Amino acid sequence: MNDGLCTYDGRRDEVLMEYLYDHIDREERAAFERHLAGCIACRTELDALGDVRDGLAAWAAPEVADGVGGTAPRVPLRLVEPTAPRPSSGWRVIADAPIWLQAAAAMLVVAASLGIANINLTYSRNGLTLTTGWMQPAPGTQADAGRAAGAAANVSAAGTAPGDTENARLRAEIVALRQQMDEVKTLAAAAASARTDNDALVRQVRAEIQDSERRVMRDVGLQVAGVARDFQVQRQADLVNIDRNMGLIQNRTGMEVLRQQQQLNNLLQRVSEQK
Repeated sequence: MNDGLCTYDGRRDEVLMEYLYDHIDREERAAFERHLAGCIACRTELDALGDVRDGLAAWAAPEVADGVGGTAPRVPLRLVEPTAPRPSSGWRVIADAPIWLQAAAAMLVVAASLGIANINLTYSRNGLTLTTGWMQPAPGTQADAGRAAGAAANVSAAGTAPGDTENARLRAEIVALRQQMDEVKTLAAAAASARTDNDALVRQVRAEIQDSERRVMRDVGLQVAGVARDFQVQRQADLVNIDRNMGLIQNRTGMEVLRQQQQLNNLLQRVSEQK
């Protein structure tokens, strides 16, 4: 088991998303579940993806209060937060999720906030008309834009300070979200650069280790060859010494045998003369 790195061979990111949304075939699911049983990194990232999915599913856009959009033109624009408390467990987990997941969640939130905040007021004979950023105005309404701005100014002068305050607060939140997105992008770029540097460092270390192993093997081979050569030289020298010593011993033995034979002949000659 490897606590820090994932050793899964294949489309790891795609398999994670397919496994999370149950869009994976049976064989690949079985193989990935066997890998998941022994990979802490994949289990942690899969839990984080599930928490982000639950948090995004539980998030709801702010609701527009009743009385806006032609029924009551004089009522100031007011955005109401949902009364139900938002679950905070998913958003706490986002801080522990990977950088690209945080960037995706921030982009979704900013897109929804921009769609809500881009509100256009059009004042015509039919009354006050409210359009959001998702609706495109017709080509013939360009002339009414100036009158809508004047009507919005009149509504603001008539007592729309709370709506302006709410819009200003929402715009400030959007600016803060944009800044957070920029920070997330910067962190993602830094993380990618650090990962690239780490990969390069790992490759360099592996190359140095391989070079060191080759040098060690070459040195060991040279040392073994030197020892074998010295052993062979010493063996030849010992054989030469043994041959020389054996020759000396044989010469001395032959001379001693010859001397004893000469003495025995002399003794036999004396005995024969005495008789």
